[in-house]
Formats: sequence, structure tokens, C-alpha cells
Amino acid sequence: MAGDQLFVITSKIESLIETEKTIMDTFHRQIAQICDLITSKIIPVIATQGAAMEIKGLLDKVIENLPMDKKVIFYVHPKLKSVIEGHIKNLQEKSISPNLSYKIQEDTTLQETDCRITWEGAGINHYIETTKKQVHEMLMRLAKKPLELDIENIQ
Repeated sequence: MAGDQLFVITSKIESLIETEKTIMDTFHRQIAQICDLITSKIIPVIATQGAAMEIKGLLDKVIENLPMDKKVIFYVHPKLKSVIEGHIKNLQEKSISPNLSYKIQEDTTLQETDCRITWEGAGINHYIETTKKQVHEMLMRLAKKPLELDIENIQ
């Protein structure tokens, strides 16, 4: 009799534990989905507001590694052409890649935060959609982990 009662109690505790795990898993997924929704709306707005800074930052990182012996073409949104042209000239005046042969080409298919840099046989692509995809993938990975994550060390 006592054994039967102990079995019933143990069974109910195991059921409660499984229910709690299911609830927590659902909670983690829902939080990640909410964060994903928020970032999918916020990232484009923030990126558009800082589009010129985004592209300038990319250029600052890569310009010294671009080939000097080939013509480099920078494809940017039409709104950013003059800003980017001024930035490259400014870098060259500071003796950063002064011999870079380049052309800035407007590309209406790019978002303001996007940029393509090409030269014979190679190139660099920078797209906001890639950033949004990376954020989405990170959030979906986090949805499968407990909430006790150290947010500052997420990779």
C-alpha cells in the first residue's frame, strides 16, 4: 500500500518536472521570437539612420588591404555616393591608400547600409540582411539554452 502511494507520488513529481521543462522550453522559444521580431524591426531603422557611418566604418577597416594595382569599384546606394566619395578622398589625403585607383558606382538595388567592393577576381559584400540573419540565428540558438546566459559574452 505505501509502495503504491510512493509510486503514484513519484509519477506525479516526474510528470510535473516534464511539464515544467516543456513550459520553460516554450518560454525560451517565445522570448527569442519576440526578440527576433523586435530586432527585425529595429535593425533596419537604426541601420538606415547610421548608413553613412556603417559604410565609412567598413571602408576604414578594409581600405588599406585593397589592391593598389587594380581598379576598385565601390557600389553604394545613390544617397551615399557623395558621402563615400568624400570619405575616400579624406582617407587618401591622410596618406591612407593614396594610390588607390577607384570608382564609386551607384546601385539602386542596394539598401543604404549595403556596400559591394569589387576588383578583378575578388570583392567584399556588406549587406544589412546578413546582419539581420546573424542576429536571427543567434536568437534561435539562445532559444534552446537556459536564460542564465552571460549576455555580455554571447558569440
